[in-house]
Formats: sequence, structure tokens, C-alpha cells
Amino acid sequence: MKIQKRGRYWAVCAEDGELICLAVYKKGALEVVRRLGGQKIEKLWVVTKPSRQSTLGDVLFETSATRLAVNSGLKEAEIHAFYFDHDEAVQEAKRILAAFNKSEDRIR
Repeated sequence: MKIQKRGRYWAVCAEDGELICLAVYKKGALEVVRRLGGQKIEKLWVVTKPSRQSTLGDVLFETSATRLAVNSGLKEAEIHAFYFDHDEAVQEAKRILAAFNKSEDRIR
């Protein structure tokens, strides 16, 4: 696996150049490489940034790196994080939804 700087993010790529994931910090990219150690990622979970009407199903979905790159239509600014573990992704999606809703309540 290789780590490359891509704009504001750090990309973790397979030896063939296929994107595995993006990390906000280099430390996160290094942790991905450490945890994967040579595993091939079959699927990953994406948590997106919520909007006022977002539900858990709106901010959390399963994909592969290839499908994400080709089909998602997501903009870089909309992605909050990538996860390999579904339970971790659900936990984070719920956390950011609650935080977002709490901040929206303060504004109203």
C-alpha cells in the first residue's frame, strides 16, 4: 500500500494504484495501512455530513472504493469519513447526526 497527499486529504492506495480510502490526516492514513496490513478491502462504509432533514440512512452507506469513485456523485466536501467496520460507521453516523441536530436546535 502507498500513501499519497491528494489536495487536503491523504490517499491510501493499493500497489496497483486503486484507491482504498481517503484520510483527513496523515496519521489516519498510516493507521489504515497498519490495520489492513495487506488485506484487500471488499467493502467500506461511508459517513457523509448531515443536513437538516438527514436520517441515519441518508448519512451512512456501504460501497467499494471502485463504486465510490465511479458512481457516488459525492463531492469531497460532503464526505465525513470512511469506515471498514459497519458498527464503527453506525456509531459515528449517529454521533454526528446528534451533534448536528443539537447545533441546529441552538440556532433556532
